[in-house]
Amino acid sequence: MSNSFITLSRKILSWEWYTDPNTMRLFIHCLLKANWRDNKWMGKDIKRGSFITSQQNLASDLKLTRKQILLSIKKLKSTQEIVTKGYNKYTLVTVVKYDDYQKIVSEEVQQRDNGGTTRGQQRYTTNNSNNTNNSNNNIIIRGFEENFKIAKSNDKYVKAIISNLNISEERLMVAYTEFNEHLQRTQDTAKTQADYVTHFRNWYIKKYRIDVKTGKTKSLFNNTL
Repeated sequence: MSNSFITLSRKILSWEWYTDPNTMRLFIHCLLKANWRDNKWMGKDIKRGSFITSQQNLASDLKLTRKQILLSIKKLKSTQEIVTKGYNKYTLVTVVKYDDYQKIVSEEVQQRDNGGTTRGQQRYTTNNSNNTNNSNNNIIIRGFEENFKIAKSNDKYVKAIISNLNISEERLMVAYTEFNEHLQRTQDTAKTQADYVTHFRNWYIKKYRIDVKTGKTKSLFNNTL
């Protein structure tokens, strides 16, 4: 998924939802989250212009209530900006005219743009390179994409994380995808597999304000006066 930029036509100024803050924000968010190329997730084909999410995730990302998210989704669907397909634990969102908004470019150009500067390109290449051995301590260093694939398929880590965070495996896979997108945005350094999982756990707890004792989201309010 490309996270460096999206194109946005000035025609959006005359779009009917432009002055609707929540709906406008949600639509821009969908453009930013949508896959810029076809991909796979848990054995499912996720096409260009689509992405996996949930109402909870959208509400958390945009700091809106689920009711506000549902209302804006209804508006965007009514004008055929997006379509959604609900599953048990997640929702597939597709931007209907994604190719009209985002022109198709070659992967080579897209990756070059993602890197920004030459230094950024080198860092991106390092993060996504094949496994290499650190001769000083014999620790295998992998790019985050490789760690992402291993983390999803490694039963040891999957069972440990869902037990530790008290979440379902389906929820974990959605969160792993979000975390990997976070690493792509920040161009985080390559990590060992154990470091990757630890980094994910810390990111998840912080992002969703999880109480590690209960596995539930901490309240924003203090019950005492």
